[in-house]
Amino acid sequence: MKKLNLLLAVLIGLSILSCSSDDENTINHDSIIGIWKPIKVVEVYQVSDDITYEASSCYQKSRMSFASDGRYNQQIFSENKSGNCAETNSSNFISGTWAKTSDNQYTFKIIEYNDKTQQNEIFTGDHDEITFPDQNTMIIKFIDGKVYNGDVLEYYYDEYSRVK
Repeated sequence: MKKLNLLLAVLIGLSILSCSSDDENTINHDSIIGIWKPIKVVEVYQVSDDITYEASSCYQKSRMSFASDGRYNQQIFSENKSGNCAETNSSNFISGTWAKTSDNQYTFKIIEYNDKTQQNEIFTGDHDEITFPDQNTMIIKFIDGKVYNGDVLEYYYDEYSRVK
């Protein structure tokens, strides 16, 4: 009886250890995973002061969703001609994927329907940098370098807040 109890204890212990290590290897814990809403856009110039554009309450209804399996989804809201807040891209956005290529570097592939050509178009892109100052803030940075009103826009960034 003691041998049977010892054998059962060892088997239970091994099954618990094997389950926990399998779970850790299959779950993607990347910081980007979740649902995000836009908060603001900040332009950083070489000479002039930074310019901050706070997202309107309507635009803050927009969402970017990143799933652990690499799927990406978006909903964009803006005020229409009547001044009502409405989703603006649901009919054109088809699907998207994301992948982490290195620290703070991600690549995206987005498929959208073009109303003019009546065909699907694929957009791929890399953002210059995506950082997470804390677990509920995501900053997507774009290097620009163009001259506006005699000043160089060094970069701009979009700031998002985690919804879920």
